[in-house]
Amino acid sequence: MTTISTGVRSALPRISYVKAIDIYLVICFVFVFAALLEYAAVNYSYWGSKAKRKAKRRPPSVRINVQQSQTQMLATCMRSSVQLPSAA
Repeated sequence: MTTISTGVRSALPRISYVKAIDIYLVICFVFVFAALLEYAAVNYSYWGSKAKRKAKRRPPSVRINVQQSQTQMLATCMRSSVQLPSAA
């Protein structure tokens, strides 16, 4: 879009006021960035609400059991006397 703007400006005579092509290209820039922002907002709202719904669906006991099992596995790993072979 910048190349189009530069090419159009070089082909037209130099004047001190704003041309219609300048307004048109600025509006095109605005629409492109607005579409990008809209995509980001919709994507954020969709995935954010989906994660919240997924967390609400899971019963609290499952979340606690997962945390407890992870803690138990970590404690077991810390207490184990398994020695890894050294790279010699």
